Amino acid sequence: MNGCVPGSASRPWTGSRLLTCGEVPPWEALQRIARLLARADGAATFTDQLSALSPGLTDVAGVAAGALRVGIGGDAWVLWLRPEQPRVVDWGGDPHNAKIAEGEGPAVRISPRKSFEKWQEVVRGRSAPWLPWHGITADRLRHQITGLMLGRSRRQIAIAESLQRAVVLDEAPEVPGLEVLARYLPAEGGQLGGDWWDVLPLDGDRVAVVVGDVAGHGVHAAAAMAQLRTAVRAYLLEGHSPAAALERLDTLVGTMPGGHTATAVVGIVDHRGTGDGSEAVVELASAGHLPPLLVSAEGTTALRVPPRPVLGLGFGPTTGVDGEDVRVPLPAGAVLLLHSDGLVERRDAGLEQTTAALAEAATRAAGELLPDPERGMAAVVDRLLTAVPGGGGDDTTLVLLRRR
Repeated sequence: MNGCVPGSASRPWTGSRLLTCGEVPPWEALQRIARLLARADGAATFTDQLSALSPGLTDVAGVAAGALRVGIGGDAWVLWLRPEQPRVVDWGGDPHNAKIAEGEGPAVRISPRKSFEKWQEVVRGRSAPWLPWHGITADRLRHQITGLMLGRSRRQIAIAESLQRAVVLDEAPEVPGLEVLARYLPAEGGQLGGDWWDVLPLDGDRVAVVVGDVAGHGVHAAAAMAQLRTAVRAYLLEGHSPAAALERLDTLVGTMPGGHTATAVVGIVDHRGTGDGSEAVVELASAGHLPPLLVSAEGTTALRVPPRPVLGLGFGPTTGVDGEDVRVPLPAGAVLLLHSDGLVERRDAGLEQTTAALAEAATRAAGELLPDPERGMAAVVDRLLTAVPGGGGDDTTLVLLRRR
């Protein structure tokens, strides 16, 4: 706020920041006042005697005896406060005399001359009264602020969506010797999410594949995702192993504002494999992420990658909880399946149950792909996206990788 009305104070709460003007009571009292005056529609409400709503507010009457509140979307609000304004009230006689007479009975007579002498009382705990036009004006301001916030949110979302489209690939790049297919589905309602995936050719016959997920939704999650995707690409291009890349990524997440956390799984496929070209090898490391699945003629197996904690909790290489790389063979025709939790996490079913459903669908898909190596994975990927019913509440990423 740029200024205050004389004799009043204001305090807007934006849901994450508190802006003040003038003298105001402690935060706990402000929260109580805002809750007492809150309306579901955010319309203006006011009172000139807060202590009548909550006796505990008597202690702050010197700065907040009365208040006017409007909501401006979500948990945000604007509160105008008025201090106590003691008033002297003239009575035609001491109003307490009647109680005295009632208590002493009819035998005691109070002199009329003394009964009706002018008597004054100081009334406390009330502010100057609010007038109807105050509420009308506050409501108009509420509509203007809400409109400005909505417009700003739309601009931020448009920017974040453009950033997300620029960062998250639409299609996997062409990789010699490998077929790579990926799908990304945003959450229902178009919520921006923190999922990302990447396929990055390295030196020689090595190719990196990454799936990650920043916790939360919205502009901040999407912006954090863009930073992490770029960082892990840089670490892998520098020649770091998957586990070493995740250790460095953990340090980065810990320095980012906003208290972000994230999960990620990183794999490096080496075409050289065992040296005779008959079998490729995948070097994998995970930070709090769901395990990849290996789909082959024998069925679908969850690869047990030694886990390290979720990124952003501060477990770096100096803490003794470094993750480890695990090397697993990738037979010709077998499919490596990496995904985010949006593919399998459901409120009404356990993770073990939903992962089993995905594995069963992947095995059936392999039954179609393996006999016909020329058949593309696009024929089955949409089926895998719907293998676990009830999705859509979170963004979903699925990456399939197969040796040609």
